[in-house]
Amino acid sequence: MTVPTPIGRFFFREIFAEYTRRYPDVRLDVSFTEQFVDLIETGTDLPIRIGSLNSSSLVARRVGTIKRLLVAAPGLLARHQVRSLPDHLRRMPCVTYSRLSQKNQWMFETGRYVVDIAPAMTCDDADVMTLAALEGIGVAVLPNWCTVEHIAAGRLVHVLPDFVVPPLPMHVVYPDPQWMSHRARLFRDLIIERADVFAPTDRFRNADLAPSATTETGSLR
Repeated sequence: MTVPTPIGRFFFREIFAEYTRRYPDVRLDVSFTEQFVDLIETGTDLPIRIGSLNSSSLVARRVGTIKRLLVAAPGLLARHQVRSLPDHLRRMPCVTYSRLSQKNQWMFETGRYVVDIAPAMTCDDADVMTLAALEGIGVAVLPNWCTVEHIAAGRLVHVLPDFVVPPLPMHVVYPDPQWMSHRARLFRDLIIERADVFAPTDRFRNADLAPSATTETGSLR
């Protein structure tokens, strides 16, 4: 199977362990990658995919939702004034995810804002984006699990908390079930059984209570 690297590192350790406990005779072969691999060419049974899916003959089962937050390092916010609207992000350095179709735009559900941005850095790994945000390279939209501990510790600030970044769907993808191997079907069923771990829960909601950027002055509260 294939799993996006940060998702696999954060969420799948216990799922891998549970699968091997239940089926010790099955060998797991996992690739951590951000790419959408071709199942036939690579011999992949079950890719995990984040975001919108293109039309295909594959079956997609939604198993989770990835909540995202707009964050920045306090030092960056001290140099660049944060105001009340997402439009002000146009003048700030940003760190963006290269595999989104709109790399130079951010959308906010609140008010249906679409903001053109100028990336200071673009990459395809959420862990690297988190490090870049911590270093003050730019404002970043990151999955909540990458941010909440840093926000609580004051290393990152939740920017414009009144404007919600749209969450991303998470799917497990597979061919027609009649062509699935038994081992792949068992893993798919385990992912579905454990799907609650991929939903936004109280363990992430402390991000809403952590320090955030003020709306006018750019100072921190």
